[in-house]
Amino acid sequence: MLIARWQDWDWQYIDSAARVFRLTYGVRRLSDFGKMKEIGKKEKDKNAFSVELASERVQEVLKSLIEQPWLHNNFQLYRDVQWCLEVVESDQLGRTIVTVKDQQSDHQDELISIVHQYSKSVRRGSLMMVARKSASSIGMDKRGEEVEAEISEEVKMSLSDVNSCSFDIFKLKAATKDNELFTLLHFFFRRKDLLNLLQLNLQRFSSYISRIQIGYNAGNLYHTATHAADVTQTFHYFLYTCDVAVALGLSPLEVCACYLSAAVHDYEHPGVNNAYLVNTQAELAIRYNDRSVLENHHVSAAFALAMSEELDIYADLRIEDFTRLRNLMICMVLGTDIVNHFSVLSQFKTKFSDSLSTSAEDKELCLEVLLHAADISNPTKPWPLCHQWAELVLSEFWAQGDKERELKVPLGYLMDRYTANVSKSQIGFIDVIVGPTFGALMEVFQGVEENCHNLQENRERWANYDSDPASTTHIHASPNP
Repeated sequence: MLIARWQDWDWQYIDSAARVFRLTYGVRRLSDFGKMKEIGKKEKDKNAFSVELASERVQEVLKSLIEQPWLHNNFQLYRDVQWCLEVVESDQLGRTIVTVKDQQSDHQDELISIVHQYSKSVRRGSLMMVARKSASSIGMDKRGEEVEAEISEEVKMSLSDVNSCSFDIFKLKAATKDNELFTLLHFFFRRKDLLNLLQLNLQRFSSYISRIQIGYNAGNLYHTATHAADVTQTFHYFLYTCDVAVALGLSPLEVCACYLSAAVHDYEHPGVNNAYLVNTQAELAIRYNDRSVLENHHVSAAFALAMSEELDIYADLRIEDFTRLRNLMICMVLGTDIVNHFSVLSQFKTKFSDSLSTSAEDKELCLEVLLHAADISNPTKPWPLCHQWAELVLSEFWAQGDKERELKVPLGYLMDRYTANVSKSQIGFIDVIVGPTFGALMEVFQGVEENCHNLQENRERWANYDSDPASTTHIHASPNP
């Protein structure tokens, strides 16, 4: 398994629930704990049946355990049990825990900031209130004409390595005159014969994906139709080059859900993140109660688009097939909210540590992680693509930071162009987020080995980024004001 690591760091993401289980299991073997079970059994026998939450039972066990005199002789174990009880009582089992051995490292604060950025829910504070009229609005770019069904030689050339990890989406964007997402979806659906297998209407399909293409704001720097097309191609690469589709036994309907989820996962993105929308009390944040604001909007707006008769690509599906496809798409798109990263990845590693299940529920979890992996896959691409995507995403971050500074709201992590450290942030993102994700995937799907190899090479390039004159043009923010 290849996971990018700091040389002097040892990161552990501890599943609190597993820790509680191990402690409880060990204590059950003690005679004093056996007596506690007998007392509990006598109490429960007084009633015909009882209903309680698992968390309540765990709390009962831990409270009974803490009361045992022998436990007080082992101070460290006593503190561990007490900590477990506090975690369960406060419903914090999904909380992320960071353990750092090298307390002297100058990268400690940077990495811990990354962990916190991607593992906590957005909270709005008193300093985050601004007038609603200042909130970001979702704009729709009106450009974009449907490409011809018969693609040109230039487009064919740009699609020649579409099954590869090194596929260059920017070449397809240029060849299709900014219709890269539309072209790619047509190409994949025809290559896999999905239109015939699912009996989808060609005209409605073309009209729908054309509207999806133009629904991405061309004024954004990173969250554009190009990014959506890149994620779609990466998901395709996972499915067929890395053999995910065969391993999971995906049906044509499930493959269709994968392509569409990737295509719409950032539909109508405003170019700012969830924190900004929440902090500025944007209309979308109010609508979705500050929870996965953008992700909820992307998938909701994509299905709303299909409500009109001429765009209803699902019109000919059986109701049970539409329900399955809709559930899969909602699950996958909501899974791209990066605040869920640690909890979902932990579930994936726990579920598939020994074998690969192909049940409907387990497929959803697997596909959710795969779309998330495709969404953060930029550092696993060859260096020129990795560097180009990093430049675009940081430029969009800094543009948001400029807005936050103007509105006098707290600047989010990496949003301040005057303090952001490009190389450290990219190394941290690889070590904390991308590396563990692709390392976990490698345990299940060996085909992502090339991604992991690229990831290691790119990490080394970022480590030498500021001192290596051979590197691609460096990413620089504006000089200090």
